[in-house]
Amino acid sequence: NGPHNNGNGQYNNGNGPYSGANGPHNNGNGQYNNGNGPYSGGNGPHNNGNGQYNNGNGPYSGANGPHNNGNGQYNNGNGPYSRGNGPHSEGNGPYSGGNGPYNSGSSGGSGRGGGSGSGSGSGGRGGGVSGSGGSGSGDSGSGGSGSGGSGSGGYYPGGGSG
Repeated sequence: NGPHNNGNGQYNNGNGPYSGANGPHNNGNGQYNNGNGPYSGGNGPHNNGNGQYNNGNGPYSGANGPHNNGNGQYNNGNGPYSRGNGPHSEGNGPYSGGNGPYNSGSSGGSGRGGGSGSGSGSGGRGGGVSGSGGSGSGDSGSGGSGSGGSGSGGYYPGGGSG
């Protein structure tokens, strides 16, 4: 919906759940690149969603705000379980990471990637990556520590330090 919106591939929709590009200059490429609602894609001006399950606003969301990009699988933006760039990389909110596989961001949380920023995280592949004061533990990887951080691990190599 709106001027200059592009939807390519399968299930690139407009409004509602599993919706596509919404607003000016929003792009949705690949499968399940959505607009507004849960599992939504690019929302706002100049937002791009490429690959599978690149979402916009709400839980499991992708690129949100002006000039935000989401590339790869399950690359999400804002909200819980949100991700950035790379496979299973997280962005803002709980269970959030940064860029690359199983990296953590500013907010602590547990789950996929088990990464933590300034908080702590447990569980999930990739072991806890900690920031300042953060800790990580999980079924894979010996979570790296930042200042005051700690981690214990599993079968993935240890997380980096913050």
